[in-house]
Amino acid sequence: MVELTVFVCTGSVYLYDCPYERYIPIYLIIGGCLGIIKDVSNMLQRARNMSENRDENARTNPFDSMLLFFMMAWFIAGLSHNISTTVRDTMLDAMVVR
Repeated sequence: MVELTVFVCTGSVYLYDCPYERYIPIYLIIGGCLGIIKDVSNMLQRARNMSENRDENARTNPFDSMLLFFMMAWFIAGLSHNISTTVRDTMLDAMVVR
């Protein structure tokens, strides 16, 4: 959970002043917030399972599954944006050199 807090703090500090790409701080803030929400939801689910004396492998909350799916999609979207930006910059650099 510490690294998620660092994501949010770093994204907040460099929100309007990222030297590389302007969407990276937004990506960090949203990813960090979603991760924190997921961790808190997991902690609440474990507390509920312990209070009801369920075993550790009890059924998960559907909200957690949807949140995990969105987090995976967010990661893939950020990764593909980063790759496409890198490829575009490389191609532009190659055209400028010629």
